[in-house]
Amino acid sequence: MIKMLEITDFHNINVKQLCIVAGVNRTTFYAYYDNTFELLQDVKEYMIDKFLENYKEIRDYFENGQLFEDFISEKYLIIYLNYIKNNAKLYKTFLNISFKEEKNDFFEKLISKVSYPVSLNFDKNSQISDVKYFTRFYINGIKGIVDLWMKNNFEEPTEKIAELIIKLKSN
Repeated sequence: MIKMLEITDFHNINVKQLCIVAGVNRTTFYAYYDNTFELLQDVKEYMIDKFLENYKEIRDYFENGQLFEDFISEKYLIIYLNYIKNNAKLYKTFLNISFKEEKNDFFEKLISKVSYPVSLNFDKNSQISDVKYFTRFYINGIKGIVDLWMKNNFEEPTEKIAELIIKLKSN
């Protein structure tokens, strides 16, 4: 699926083509998946796992219940931005397809382990319901910057985009 997504749109991929590229027969495919959409969901999970491997430090904080306060820093943004740049076709595919039962585990961990505790440093009366809105605002802002960067074929250096995102955070 990943190889095929590099050269064609997801909606143009069928099981027969997948089986030829993968070197398996259709019965093998159907033993694991009902359709290509289910396989794409697995590919998405795989890509997220591969992405998070770059963030061992953050993952360790999340898994151990610790607080990680400075997740929007140049160090982490460069990893994130380079990953998107190197996997642009997959990133675009996942943005264009809505997934059933989208998991919000990562977003909820981001809220509880990062955004909410950080907001308490600024306002002891912060409500977690408000912080969810603020976090979504920042995530969408970062996504907007990344989308424009991608639309411009990654013309600007990764460091410049990271700098813009950091400016967003500090304002």
